[in-house]
Amino acid sequence: MRPRTAGAARRLALEPLESRLALATFFVANGGNDASDGSTNSPWQTLQHAADLVNPGDTVIVRSGNYAGFYLDRDGTAAGRIVFQAEAGVTINQQNPVTLDGINLEGADYVTIEGFSVVGTPRAGIRSVLNHHVIIRNNHLDQNAKWGILTGFSDDLLIEGNVATRSQIEHGIYVSNSGDRPVIRNNVIWGNRANGIHMNGDASLGGDGIISGALVEGNVIYDNGVGGGSGINCDGVQNSVIRNNLIYNTHASGISLYRIDGSGGSSGNLVVNNTVLVAADGRWALNIQSGSTGNTVRNNILYSGHSYRGSLDISGDSLSGFSSDYNVVMNRFTTNGGDSVSSLAQWQSATGHDLHSFVAAPSQLFVNPAGFDFHLLTGGPAVDAGTSQFAPAVDFEGHARPSGSAVDIGADELSDGSPPPPPPANQAPTNVQLSGSSVKENSAAGVVIGALSASDPNVGDSHVFVLLDNAGGRFALSGNQIVVAAGASLNYEWATSHSIVVRATDAGGLSYDKTLAIGVQNVNELVSFDVQRGAAQRSFIRYVDLVFESAAGLSQLISEGRFALSRSNLGGTTPVNVSLSGKLKLNGNRVTVDFGTNGIGGNRNSATGNGYYRLNVDTDRDGAKETQRSFYRLLGDTNGDRTVNSTDVNNVNRDQGRRGSNLRSDVNGDGVVNSTDKTLVRGQLGRTLAWHLALDD
Repeated sequence: MRPRTAGAARRLALEPLESRLALATFFVANGGNDASDGSTNSPWQTLQHAADLVNPGDTVIVRSGNYAGFYLDRDGTAAGRIVFQAEAGVTINQQNPVTLDGINLEGADYVTIEGFSVVGTPRAGIRSVLNHHVIIRNNHLDQNAKWGILTGFSDDLLIEGNVATRSQIEHGIYVSNSGDRPVIRNNVIWGNRANGIHMNGDASLGGDGIISGALVEGNVIYDNGVGGGSGINCDGVQNSVIRNNLIYNTHASGISLYRIDGSGGSSGNLVVNNTVLVAADGRWALNIQSGSTGNTVRNNILYSGHSYRGSLDISGDSLSGFSSDYNVVMNRFTTNGGDSVSSLAQWQSATGHDLHSFVAAPSQLFVNPAGFDFHLLTGGPAVDAGTSQFAPAVDFEGHARPSGSAVDIGADELSDGSPPPPPPANQAPTNVQLSGSSVKENSAAGVVIGALSASDPNVGDSHVFVLLDNAGGRFALSGNQIVVAAGASLNYEWATSHSIVVRATDAGGLSYDKTLAIGVQNVNELVSFDVQRGAAQRSFIRYVDLVFESAAGLSQLISEGRFALSRSNLGGTTPVNVSLSGKLKLNGNRVTVDFGTNGIGGNRNSATGNGYYRLNVDTDRDGAKETQRSFYRLLGDTNGDRTVNSTDVNNVNRDQGRRGSNLRSDVNGDGVVNSTDKTLVRGQLGRTLAWHLALDD
């Protein structure tokens, strides 16, 4: 594996002390231009260009056509996944620029890859390594040289709804290198030379050598294994669940639990409600070896068409903690690799397992096994013959379990004595709703306007949302929520509402576009900010005045503590809070901060109050204190040029003896320019406010 590279992130500065993530929807199309902006009307040309630029929360929509693959090493976040979503007709038929794979996710967390066909690449169709929370969904991987999908050291992984076929050297789906909590669900996997699904702890490659917490369910796996392996192969897989899978015509083993490369046996697993039928050139339906202890087997159909192999091959060192019952089996069990074979009755007598299990042939169990219809036969022996213990709530097609008086055995649950009805025809969504309809002006990036939902005739259908028009960059999509975008300009006085366009796409690829209006709420904004009543000097500060659009709500802002002041040193670092208790005065639409006769800092004749100040106001009362103004105090700075130098000394000398209020050269603000001011200014010579610090007055 390549060393992990931390995902990069583009950031836009909103203000000196804060940055926000930019979110966007981009498009890639044949005939596009990588020099364009990637918008719906000016798409990019290559997937790699998109992969080089995406940031958390970004979605890349790929339009129909053939493409070279892409290499992504940038992270999304839990709140803002990076999504690459292919429209119908997208095929990747060339490797990415960096590795031999079609799509390569290298250390890229919180990424979704959806809807791509990846065909004929030199290694993996999709490779995802050294990452976490990746979703690989609804892709078609065909005739890739080694693997359809490969993952390594990938935690909290979801591989769902993919078709992985005809890998020429190895497996359809390969989850490797001790990645924990993978979910491999509802995939169709056929024609691969080795395993359909292979999970391997790979202790020799680092990590703990164990895959734990896996869920493998609802997969249809057939015609794999002419080069060896299993329909579902587990090396060093522990405390995991394998359920509701249909495996047939497999040319090696059905389900295997063992240890070769893992750091321990495949132990503590639950194998429940699977249908496994091994071809005549295959091996055992369930294979448990090499100290893989503590496994539980319930409600499975375990059949092998081989001449002398059968339902279960379990090694003697794997029997500890093993439990098996309520299965449909053959009269073939072994604990020594087939050197001796026991009937079901002999197995029951010798071990005490499978006391409620029974023998039946496929012709007795299924509607049409020769035609690969493995729905249960009405009145067949597997119907209502299982146990509810450990049984999943639905079958491999999503029908509720049980439907009769008891749970059926195998992956299928017969409904009302007849085969399950076909799923309803997919229909497009009919509407898109946003739970919120307005946002306060000047809201910060990331503020949530509302959650999106879709109306759909197909009850329970899932939807993916894409923001087609973001109102000039004002809004972004984060998960299924519309949020304020980074750098957004929301000003009630400029526009009282904005429109966005959202597309909802269902699991079958049908979509609906909706224009949604988002209102902008007026906030009593700060319109004027003044330090020391217009004086240029920053040596003595008693008053800071804030003027708002109106007087409405200002008394509440004061009483609720919506004003805050902080002071940093003259370099702008090490900020501390400054109490405003008793210092805020209200007069109409003006709020005055009065620091008293000794001025800010509390001592007119010292540098105690020197510093860079930031006044924060929560004008919309949402707790964010989004309105900020900055100023400084520097004892001896008579002209407001950020420094105390000879100019300030000359100003004090020139104005000696003058009296009055707010005098430029009255360094300590006592109403007279005298020898005290001379002494103070000379004592501060060389003091400077950092030039990079922003000021608002």
